[in-house]
Amino acid sequence: MQSSWGLSYEEFQSLFLNNFTLRILVALSQFENMCGSASDIASILGIHISTTKKYLELLTEYLLLEKKAVPNKPGRPTFYTLKSKDINLRLDLDNMSQNFHAKTSIPNISIREKKGIYPQISLFMDKRGFVHGIKIRKKTKAQRYVTQKIELSTIESRFFRLIPHPTMEPESFYKLCTKAKITDYVSQKMVFNFVQKLLKLGIIKEFHETGIKSRSNNYNKERNVNE
Repeated sequence: MQSSWGLSYEEFQSLFLNNFTLRILVALSQFENMCGSASDIASILGIHISTTKKYLELLTEYLLLEKKAVPNKPGRPTFYTLKSKDINLRLDLDNMSQNFHAKTSIPNISIREKKGIYPQISLFMDKRGFVHGIKIRKKTKAQRYVTQKIELSTIESRFFRLIPHPTMEPESFYKLCTKAKITDYVSQKMVFNFVQKLLKLGIIKEFHETGIKSRSNNYNKERNVNE
């Protein structure tokens, strides 16, 4: 039996990342005609019947089992039948990645380049003006200078080019990602890790929303006075 699912990341987790689903499938595979009720399976596995029913229904929903109510038996039990002992799963990882970020959201911080970082920071650019490397010269506690160089990936370079200069207003992480056409979660997470590295190295600065509003208001006041 082969199943091609359009499961989300969370749906796959709920179905298989638990201590019950595989045990239920294996138990059913050993029943006569691969068929049994929730109470039969619960008693064999030593788990609560409500838990057994929950995962039997999930397995039925995703077409691995068939269920049939038997109204002429005491208690009107429902029997579940395993469709096949040979289950091959094909997962659409592109589809799953679309809502993967729901579990691990990225903070939408606002950033801009830090003042006074040159000449301690040197940028290496290609012919198109994209930064492909950064060299940082820092003084240690022992009053010695050490040099560190980091290489930028293609998406890091696209993002870095759009980071506002010290004289500009900070911009949010997601807005910069949109400008750089970095839209999928995995790429955004990689770039966010790059942003964390830049913050640690003192190349950029993080701003909170209240600080951004305060600077914007001061700028507007100064402009009104000048007018």
